[in-house]
Amino acid sequence: MDLTALTDEELNAMREKLDAWLVKHQSSKWGNRFWQFTAIAGAYAVIDGLFNSIQVGVTAPNAFEIVLGCIIMFSWYQGDKRVKSNKSLLKSVNEEISQRGASTKSDSQDVAG
Repeated sequence: MDLTALTDEELNAMREKLDAWLVKHQSSKWGNRFWQFTAIAGAYAVIDGLFNSIQVGVTAPNAFEIVLGCIIMFSWYQGDKRVKSNKSLLKSVNEEISQRGASTKSDSQDVAG
């Protein structure tokens, strides 16, 4: 995403939305713990399903447990990836806004001076 092509109003609106998302995401401590527990449960399901398949043979419940565990771990991975992406975008937006603020201050000083 090219942040230099956006107007100041669009950048400010994007920063406000990302700030609101970050506050909501960081305030939910139990939500973060739940997602970590979910990822561990998904990994356990895959390992348990594979172990049972090796011992007993492949059955429908074992295959279902493996597939469900993979889906859970993939959704956790995508969510974690989205969090990192949003934090990176917020950092880029803040840097762009600060650069624009510094350039407008120097431009106004050149005109006044």
